[in-house]
Amino acid sequence: MTTLYYTLIHPYISYGITLWGSANKKQLSKIQIMQKKSVRIIIKAKYNDHTEPIFKRLKILKLEDIYKINMSKYMFAMQNGSLPATLNNTITQNRLIHDHNTRNIDNLHIEQRRTNLASKSLRHMGPLVWYQIPIAIRESFTIKSFTHRYTKHVLQGYSARL
Repeated sequence: MTTLYYTLIHPYISYGITLWGSANKKQLSKIQIMQKKSVRIIIKAKYNDHTEPIFKRLKILKLEDIYKINMSKYMFAMQNGSLPATLNNTITQNRLIHDHNTRNIDNLHIEQRRTNLASKSLRHMGPLVWYQIPIAIRESFTIKSFTHRYTKHVLQGYSARL
């Protein structure tokens, strides 16, 4: 059943999630409900059972975590210079913003925002998500090891009580 989830549901959730995953909660709620229903069906749980332990048991990421991991993979690729040249300038470092030396000169610049829409943009959310990741995970050598370690870290945060 888990294989069926990864075949029929997960591709639709994860495709382009870096762009649409920051939509408002009302718009995302239908997708979250569908995802929760599907994991309940996989283990034959009741319709009102809490889903976080089910996600942990099945090692399936919730919608918001799929978004964070995909955003983080983008940030990892940008930090390691493996993005196409046209995408390298989407997020800048503080050293390009300031003329003077600061303690955060090597950090990514978090764009200031005036609107709620701008607060959900890649330029604002990318560095915020990136700096929530433990340094040991951010310093992975390959994107595969980064994704594996970060996914494991996220799944450990789920509660295991059924």
